Amino acid sequence: MNQAKTINLKEIYLKILFWSVSIYLFVWNISPILTMNSASLKSNIFKISLFSSVTFFFLLVIKYGKFNRFGVFPFFIIFFFTIYSLRIIYTGNFTEIDIKAALTIYNRVYAYIVPFIILVAISFNNWIYISKTILRMTIFFSLLIPLAFLYSRDEFGKSLENILVILVGFSLLISRNYIVGNKKKIIIAAFWILLFLVAVLWGRRGRTLSLIYYYIASAIILIRFGHLSKQWKVFYKISTLIIFIIVIFIVFTFQEQIYVLQRGFDNQAYEGSRGLVFESFFQDFRSFDDYVFGRGLGANVYRGMDKQEFANSVENGWLTLLLQGGLIYVTPILIIFLRVIYLGFFKSSNVFSKILSTIVMINILDMLASDFAGLTVSYILVWMATGSLLSKEFRNYPEEYFIKAFRSKL
Repeated sequence: MNQAKTINLKEIYLKILFWSVSIYLFVWNISPILTMNSASLKSNIFKISLFSSVTFFFLLVIKYGKFNRFGVFPFFIIFFFTIYSLRIIYTGNFTEIDIKAALTIYNRVYAYIVPFIILVAISFNNWIYISKTILRMTIFFSLLIPLAFLYSRDEFGKSLENILVILVGFSLLISRNYIVGNKKKIIIAAFWILLFLVAVLWGRRGRTLSLIYYYIASAIILIRFGHLSKQWKVFYKISTLIIFIIVIFIVFTFQEQIYVLQRGFDNQAYEGSRGLVFESFFQDFRSFDDYVFGRGLGANVYRGMDKQEFANSVENGWLTLLLQGGLIYVTPILIIFLRVIYLGFFKSSNVFSKILSTIVMINILDMLASDFAGLTVSYILVWMATGSLLSKEFRNYPEEYFIKAFRSKL
C-alpha cells in the first residue's frame, strides 16, 4: 500500500518537474511576442515562484530516489565535482540591479544544481513515468509548431525547437524499441520529420544536426540491439541506406534553395557564425586563473559581435562552463559523461541503458553548438540518465523488465 503511494507521488513530482520547466522556458522566450513586461512585478513573482517550486521538486526527487553507490575513484570525482559546484554557486556574482538580468543569472545557478541528480539513481519505475510524460509533452509542443509561422520564427520558433529536439529525440529512441503499435510509431516519426523540416527551412544548423544524430542513433540501436527478426533487420538496413542516398541527392541537387544548406556546415560557415565569438572569448579569457578556476557564476567575457560587448555566456555550452568554473569544473563533467557512455554501451544488460548513453553522447556534441546548461529539459534529462547509468543495479536490469513495463504502460 505504502509502496503504491510512493510511486504515485514520484510520478506526480516528475511530471510537474518536466512540465513546469518546459512551460517556464517557453513563456520566458516568447514574452516579447506576448507584449509582456518581463520586468514587471507580476512576471517576476511568477518566475521566482517557479524557481522555488523546481528546487522543491528536485529535493523531493532526491528524497524518494535511491542514492547511488559509487566505487572509490568515481566517488572521489563526483564528491569533488559536487563540492566545487557548491563553491561556484556560493561565490557567484549576483550584484545585478536589473531584475530581469538578475533572474537570467539565477537561471544559470541551475547549471550547478541540476547535476546533483547524479547522486540519485533514478529508478526503473521512474523512467516509465518520465517516458510517458515526455511522449505527451512531445505531442503538445509539436502541435504548437504551426503557431511559429503565424507569430515569430525567431522567438516562438526558437523556443519550441529548444524544447522539442530532446523530446522528439528521446521519443524516437524509445519508440523504435519499446512502443507497440505502428500508429504511435508513425506519429512520433511524423513529429521528427516535421521538426526536421522546420529546422532545415529556418536554417537551424545545430538543431538539424542534433535531429540527424538522434535518427542515426535510433536506427543503429534498433538494428544492433532491437527486438527484430533477421528479415526486419535487413529491411531496416536497406531502408536506412535508401534514405541516406536520398538525403545525399537532395543536398547536392537543392543546395542553393534550402536555407540550412545555404548557411553551410563546413569550417568556413562555422567560422562565419561563431568565429568572432570564439576569437573574442579567447582574447579576453587568457590568464592561468581563468583557465583553471574560471571567473565564477555571473562573470562576463568579451564578445566583439555584441553591442553590449560583454556577456555572461557564449554560444557554446562547454565554453560557458569553462568561463564560470574553469577546467577544474569542466574536466570532471567530461570524465563522468565519458564513463557513463562506456558503462551504458558496454557494461549493461538492457537496451534502455544504451538509449540513455546515446542521449548523454549527443548532449556532448550539442553543447559545442549551443548553451543549454541550466534549467532546461535537456540538461535535467541528461543528468538523470547519468545518475541511472552510474547504478550497476539499473544497468543490470533484464531487458524483459523494460519490454514488459513499457509495452503495458505506453
